[in-house]
Amino acid sequence: MSFSLHVVFRHEATHCVAFSVVAWLLLLPHRALSCPPVSSRPTLTANTQCEKPANGLRLVNPSSASLQNIEGQIAQEQFARGLKFYSAGQMTAAEKAFKAAVRAEPGEPNYVKEIARFYIDGGKYEQAIGVIRDYVKLCGATAVGYALEAELLFKQRQYDAALVAIHDSLALSDHSARMHELLGLVLIMKRQKAAASLELAEAAELDPDNPQIRYYYARTLYSIGQYKQGALQFEACLRLQPNYRMARWNLALCYEALREYPNASRNFQQAIALEKEQKGPKQGEPFGFYGSMLFKLGKPKKALAILRDGVTESPGSFVANYEFGRVLLSLGRTHEAEHYLLVARNLAPNYPRVYYLLGKVYENEHRMKQARADWARFEELNKGALGIGYPLTDP
Repeated sequence: MSFSLHVVFRHEATHCVAFSVVAWLLLLPHRALSCPPVSSRPTLTANTQCEKPANGLRLVNPSSASLQNIEGQIAQEQFARGLKFYSAGQMTAAEKAFKAAVRAEPGEPNYVKEIARFYIDGGKYEQAIGVIRDYVKLCGATAVGYALEAELLFKQRQYDAALVAIHDSLALSDHSARMHELLGLVLIMKRQKAAASLELAEAAELDPDNPQIRYYYARTLYSIGQYKQGALQFEACLRLQPNYRMARWNLALCYEALREYPNASRNFQQAIALEKEQKGPKQGEPFGFYGSMLFKLGKPKKALAILRDGVTESPGSFVANYEFGRVLLSLGRTHEAEHYLLVARNLAPNYPRVYYLLGKVYENEHRMKQARADWARFEELNKGALGIGYPLTDP
């Protein structure tokens, strides 16, 4: 979809911008109506209600200073109320308060960013477009406007278009941690992980107390084999947010890759404890990966106990079921292995190696027709699947 501030800025062209409702974690692709081309980007302007593009100072008309002070106070109060409502999960009240803040100060970027992100995160894309359009009409082309465009496009998996908007935003202001983070995430989607690590490093430097940025940076470092640096970033993430569950078992994976098995075991155990304390759906990854490591280290009984615990705590986890089935097959417990590998296959039907292992199950049981069928499916899916990671299927 081609969504641009160029289109938003042209009042007569706004009717051409269309978004479909999409099904995070995963969003479905969508189709856009075509819009007439815009020959030039909107000019960078300074408005008395907006930031100065050069240095971020607000311009105030002296004749209306008192009125602006009143409006500013109202906006601040409404914005604070909106944040409080949002934290409490009162979304309707939060939206009302955010809208009131923007009405009082329509050029204040913090208020505009909050309500736009509110709509984007909630899948209300038409409302988000309206907020961005009004802000651009008032303030011209700004880093904030392009940043919000990028957020919207990224949310809808329009990565190429999001990349353009991110670069436009950074061209106007290179000090946005979120834009460097988002650029890193887009590069990950494009499988440019080394480049992504550089952008996420910049984001972490600009916003060092953000655990989410630390997590993404660490994951990227792990994916390019920089396990020690990845461990350091996961540890930094966990200092900021000790109960960050995915960071804990990913730290364990770093230590496992470094062959620091006592540290890996300690962190896997802490991750499992966090899962068991978790109310609601649980993640099976720490169980699956820990059980796999224990089996590799020659501790099959302990591995089986952990893996069985994993499929009990998280029956919808591909990793837990797959690793349990794989270990059972390695121990010759073919019938049990088949059950868990079939569960794994149903959870992630396009993951190649599950078919290879099912073929081995059927070979051991002398069911060669089924074995050959699954091996053929493995060969089909495995083409171009080099380096494919385990799918995450937890609820």
